[in-house]
Amino acid sequence: MNQGEPCALCQQATEIEKNTPSYMREHYIDGAGQLCEHCYEEIAQNKEWHNLL
Repeated sequence: MNQGEPCALCQQATEIEKNTPSYMREHYIDGAGQLCEHCYEEIAQNKEWHNLL
């Protein structure tokens, strides 16, 4: 069984497998890494630059 990639901010396991290419990932930010849904939503709501992603 593959472990999910940990969130780059809170370290919670995500449902994304570690070998999944970045272009196929949900809640992934280039330069930051894989985020869980909660952290991704926090960034999306609080960062103006998120609209550029």
